[in-house]
Amino acid sequence: MKTFNFRISENKILIIALFLAFLTASLLVFRPAQAQETERVKFSYTPNTAATSINVAGTFNEWNKDAAPMTETAGGVWEAELDIPAGSHHYKFVINGGVWVADPSNPETMDDGQGGKNSVIHAGRKIYERLGKIAPKDSAVETDGLMHKPTEVKFIDFTAQDRVRLVLRSFKNDLSAAYILKAKNKKARFELAGMKKFACDGIYDYYRTYIENCDSHAVYLFKADSGAKSVYFGFKGAFEPGRGESLASNAFGVPDYVFMSVNKAGWLPDAVFYQIFPDRFRDADASINQKFVQAWGSEPKFDNFTGGDLKGAAEKLDHLKELGANAIYLNPIFKSFSNHKYDTVDYFQIDPTLGGPGEFDTLVKKAHGGGMKIILDGVFNHTSTDFFAFADVREKGAKSEYADWYNFKSFPVDMRKPNYDCWWNIGSMPKLNIKNQKVYDYLLTVPAHWLKTSAVDGFRLDVPEQLPHSFWKDFRRTVKSVNKDACIIGEIWADGSKWLAGDQFDSVMNYKLRNDLIAFFVKKEISADQLDVKLAADKINLPDSAFFSMFNLLGSHDTPRILTVCGGDMAALKNMIMFIMTYPGAPCVYYGDEIGLDGGKDPDNRRCMIWDESKWNKSLLDFYKKAIAARNENIELRRGELFTYSADAKTGIYSFVRVYGNSSVLAAFNNSKKDGSIRADLKKISGYMDAESGAAERLKTAIVTDIISGASKKYDAAVTDGFGIGVAAGGFAVYKVSFVSVENK
Repeated sequence: MKTFNFRISENKILIIALFLAFLTASLLVFRPAQAQETERVKFSYTPNTAATSINVAGTFNEWNKDAAPMTETAGGVWEAELDIPAGSHHYKFVINGGVWVADPSNPETMDDGQGGKNSVIHAGRKIYERLGKIAPKDSAVETDGLMHKPTEVKFIDFTAQDRVRLVLRSFKNDLSAAYILKAKNKKARFELAGMKKFACDGIYDYYRTYIENCDSHAVYLFKADSGAKSVYFGFKGAFEPGRGESLASNAFGVPDYVFMSVNKAGWLPDAVFYQIFPDRFRDADASINQKFVQAWGSEPKFDNFTGGDLKGAAEKLDHLKELGANAIYLNPIFKSFSNHKYDTVDYFQIDPTLGGPGEFDTLVKKAHGGGMKIILDGVFNHTSTDFFAFADVREKGAKSEYADWYNFKSFPVDMRKPNYDCWWNIGSMPKLNIKNQKVYDYLLTVPAHWLKTSAVDGFRLDVPEQLPHSFWKDFRRTVKSVNKDACIIGEIWADGSKWLAGDQFDSVMNYKLRNDLIAFFVKKEISADQLDVKLAADKINLPDSAFFSMFNLLGSHDTPRILTVCGGDMAALKNMIMFIMTYPGAPCVYYGDEIGLDGGKDPDNRRCMIWDESKWNKSLLDFYKKAIAARNENIELRRGELFTYSADAKTGIYSFVRVYGNSSVLAAFNNSKKDGSIRADLKKISGYMDAESGAAERLKTAIVTDIISGASKKYDAAVTDGFGIGVAAGGFAVYKVSFVSVENK
């Protein structure tokens, strides 16, 4: 059992006690909005094979394969009735704890991102019927839709020690305007400021604002308008002032930041990653190749080697720099006997087939010298069977001092029919027993070692959901104690919010975004408004620091090549490339994607990089360079706030605005077969800007620049209220709109 030694002063104990008492009291008097509506749904499934257990797992229960067991009824039909929250959900049936299948009786499916399908269900018919009757100017505020929970990061997020983001929820299209009333303390005068709608999940709208220079004395509450009707909303719920209720008595208190996690984005929002699979990138040192290494360009197989090494990666950093990448994600490089090296033999040794410590230090120093970050792949869930602890158990059995480093069911060790827990039942990847304190502590020495000895800039973590959150919290403390700027990126394929509250990861691999873009641009399974709802989840649930740091990828060593996914549809591919280069997060290019390398599922997606430039798709490479340059040269695309501008199911055009100071970028994407257009409303765009950076009424001149062509034009806002933007069929348009205030004109 893990133990800690605390040394806390009496004053601190008193402060903590008072805070906990305040928090408890706040929770007791807080009257939340009506619980989210659910619908009772009956699931039925008849397996075509013998089953001892079947469960329903989906987005409604965080894909927990054990949370919703089904019961076998007459005729071999398995059934379960579940209360499903209102909204659209994906699900599958889990047979015998390990076989995941879509619902054959449900015709509506979506790509699951791994070559299969998820079934889709829509719950909450009553609430959808109600939403159809709600209007923003009907002079009726639906108070049971209002919500603000100061205990959840989606509603309150400290982006700095004295700056907090606050969010109010309402029913979709219910409000004509939302405001925050804020004061330095309960005795001070309340100031009114507008809030901005920044997301809609299909049922609820979300409004956001920020309080600057706040401390533990600051208080706030909300004002919600619908036409002529105004309602105030505080910790007691909705109320109208003057009827025995005052603003101060209903105000929320801002918890002292000392007791909150300050979530401040680091360097990730400015990063453009390039992922390198070492064995397949470049062979620059044949002297370290094993005898069985195959010729460069050989057909990729699960167990073959082609000789790529760290020296080869260092030699080709100029290629990355010319592309515009400024960060490198290296697949595993620790000693291992596989080509992928996800089965670690030694966490503290560079695999000799890739080079030695000297080659790795050269790569890191050369990368840093060129302004590039470099992160390593960490595999802490499982090891190789040649890892020292497992090897000792193989030799000594139950008498080994490391017998409890793994979860053995019996002895001696049987590797042909594994009698121990292993990753995906693969015997060569035995799962470590993280409950063993010695294992726990040993693993935490790994990140500290590489941060200190090689000055790497962070880690990408393999299958982190297999390890407890407590471990990742300690992992973060270990990493940040050595280098507070080092990043931690988790391999999470679904919702990563549980790891992104500021106490574990800085980012996760955004496979969700990849799948949504493929569904919209390639498969055309979803409309523009449906895409907006899908994208809203992360905007709503994540703190700013995580949302602007998401690892946005179109392909990796675990997915088919994006060019192959597109079936050669270059228009769809370019749309997706431009999307991730203009969207919040850190985009990543999987090696070879930029030159048109194709390939199907693993191992075909791990082909050797082509260095014969005559075989490159130069047009695609040039496009990547332009798209990356657009991101690198415009801070709006890296740090700017995000707002949906339009999501038109009829035209197929989806657009958003990135706002930074007095400047913005409007990006529009058309997934239809017809040319379309949107109107850039200057007042609407300027309205997204903060009053502190320039009130909309003072911004008189708009300088509009086509980011791709460079063409520029000025508009006088006093004469022109906007301009049209053409978006070709299957194309995109990206325009920078900078405003000049009247005093600077």
